[in-house]
Amino acid sequence: MSVLLAALGAPTSAASSGARALAAVGPMPLGEHVAWFLLIALMTFLVYSGLREEDLRVVVRSALGRWVRFLIGSALLFGVFSALSAWL
Repeated sequence: MSVLLAALGAPTSAASSGARALAAVGPMPLGEHVAWFLLIALMTFLVYSGLREEDLRVVVRSALGRWVRFLIGSALLFGVFSALSAWL
């Protein structure tokens, strides 16, 4: 990170303090990461549906339907890969 900031012309002290600030945050827990991913997926489906339809009820209904199918498909894939990894 500090090499990238230094390459962009930031002072060396700012580069090292930026790296320390980044390291102080740490990674997100898995549950929070999954929750943000699902929220972003829902927003994506809402925008996609909103671009195709004009009626708000139809937009929300189709976006939620797509999102639920996405959740079911993701859960099935997770189950398949979990079973395969336990089997191997």
